Amino acid sequence: MKGGLHNDLSLNGMEQLRQENIWSLEVNFYPSAAKAGVHPVDNFVAGLANRDDPQYYRSHKFLFANTPTLEDFLLLCKRLAWTSVWDESLLKLVNKKMWGELPIGRKVYTIYVMEDDLKVGHIEIRREWIYVN
Repeated sequence: MKGGLHNDLSLNGMEQLRQENIWSLEVNFYPSAAKAGVHPVDNFVAGLANRDDPQYYRSHKFLFANTPTLEDFLLLCKRLAWTSVWDESLLKLVNKKMWGELPIGRKVYTIYVMEDDLKVGHIEIRREWIYVN
């Protein structure tokens, strides 16, 4: 027991697992749905991959060992070639003012991506747990 919390698990005394925090950053960017005035639907969640209708978009999830900052997200986007499609769209809309800091004690922080007073996406930062041996 650490700090009064049970964060170690023992399996018949043979192997021990410990719980660690990880941070997920999920990008939901749907400008086509917003501009068409339809409710956005995540292809990945709905299982409707490769749909061309404007309401369908693809979410992307990234994992971090520490709370991701805007600088961490921008560095990740520079290192992953496929995120270059966001250079002229999403990355121009996200700024330090809207990013802010994840308040202590909160598990989820949502950043709304706006373009001309229209919500075209959101980025969700979430604290999760992983068990490691």
